Amino acid sequence: MRSIDMSPERPIRWAIVPALLVLFGLAGTARTQEAAIDPRVERQIELLATGNDWARAVAAGSLGELGSRAAVDPLIEALEDDNGRVRAAAAGALGRLEDPSAVPPLILRLTDAEAEVRTAAADALGGLKARAAADALLGLLQDDAWRVRAAAGRALAAQDDRRSVPYLLAALEAHESGERVAAAGALGEMGEPDAVDPLIRALGDRNRHVRAAVAAALGEIGDIAAREPLADALEDDQVGVQAAAARALGQIGDGRSLHLLSAALRDREPELRTAAAEGMGFLGDEQAIPHLMAALGDEDRDARLAARRALLKIGGPVVGAAIAGLENEDPQVATAAAIILGRVGDHRGVDPLIAALDDDRHALRDAAENALVEIGEPAVDPLIRALDEGTLEQRRLSARALGTLRSAAALDPLMAALEDPAWQVRAQSALALGNLGDRRAVGPLRVLLEQGDPRTREYAMQAIAILEAH
Repeated sequence: MRSIDMSPERPIRWAIVPALLVLFGLAGTARTQEAAIDPRVERQIELLATGNDWARAVAAGSLGELGSRAAVDPLIEALEDDNGRVRAAAAGALGRLEDPSAVPPLILRLTDAEAEVRTAAADALGGLKARAAADALLGLLQDDAWRVRAAAGRALAAQDDRRSVPYLLAALEAHESGERVAAAGALGEMGEPDAVDPLIRALGDRNRHVRAAVAAALGEIGDIAAREPLADALEDDQVGVQAAAARALGQIGDGRSLHLLSAALRDREPELRTAAAEGMGFLGDEQAIPHLMAALGDEDRDARLAARRALLKIGGPVVGAAIAGLENEDPQVATAAAIILGRVGDHRGVDPLIAALDDDRHALRDAAENALVEIGEPAVDPLIRALDEGTLEQRRLSARALGTLRSAAALDPLMAALEDPAWQVRAQSALALGNLGDRRAVGPLRVLLEQGDPRTREYAMQAIAILEAH
């Protein structure tokens, strides 16, 4: 059974919360309760109130994941649970729910007897960016527990409170590697310029996790002074450090790093190849395009996706290479090229994509059709021409794309396509007319229905039903 104290002292203790709400300007904050609470939330609230220690802690964590504001009050109450794990789980859940009314009770937990609870409360307040907690968090930088100090540093960095900088710089040399990792991350998040030299020195840390965090922080700060040390870090004996250095070199944005990243893009380690592609995306250099296009065929899915994202960051200059990529023998490269052309949305991609509608690779045809839909209005007239003049597959997929685009200009061409010699085109044109929603198509669709072709009958009936329901 839950062991929350129900003695008279508990209401007296919590009587200060309304006063804190007023003090921190949160008295007017309303927690909107759902009209109908999710049964899963109700069950977890019940467990939070009645379960054993383990069940209450799990219930608190689950309520944070479920994201229901109906859980805020029960979780605030659980901050007073007599079990430290339950209090810590409740604090973490309140941080995820991001309800500002949780700030005052979370501040009270910064003085909890359990380090785990103080840590969770500090992290939650950091997530809430609770400036009202800044002074209390500063006090925690002197806590006996390194995890608490690290959480307080993270929370202050999230608020860009530079009063934490002296502690964070000193913490780069702390005994516990976790505290060093946290300090590096916080300094990077703040973009602290005074941290560049200490972080460069910390690239030589004995712990690989610290070195990786330091490299990432230098990338976030973006100071050119870190370029050469990060280039050296590409030779680290740990791939995680190499990957962090690759991303950071891209974030710094010096074009001289391109040759380093292109070499890393060919490394045997997929994690480094992925990071190199991401770094090229940050770099945004057009000279990276050929390397990234080749990486679209990487055997590793993450590396392929990173290359695609990087090319999309480069944007317009990639169109020519993507058009050429549609004819690449590697189906993964060709399909990715079609996706890129759709996302970039450049009209120059329209005709090559229409040509790709006739490719013998199913995935490429689908990607080309979706890309044309993404490009939108500039693709309408070329699709109408393809509906009239293209191959069977081009006509069929053009009809489908025009139906998805729902362009009024496609009405007459699609009605004309109901007389196409290929039943597949007639059927797809019927469905497209249904999507257009123009009742003028009902007559031609009835003619198609009366022709009695069993292959198109169902499609014509479906389109007529849609239009007559409008």
